[in-house]
Amino acid sequence: MTPVDLLFKYGKVYHVDLGDRGMVTEVPKKVVDLDERPGLDIFPKVVRS
Repeated sequence: MTPVDLLFKYGKVYHVDLGDRGMVTEVPKKVVDLDERPGLDIFPKVVRS
């Protein structure tokens, strides 16, 4: 997988700014798997409502 491929996969996740707080959209399973492999831990695992 090339760096461009990784950026394309990670580009499916968005951070939404809601004024005083932000929110990460749903993270696809393939992106979660890519995130866990090298241990980057970029996306939060806690779901807040």
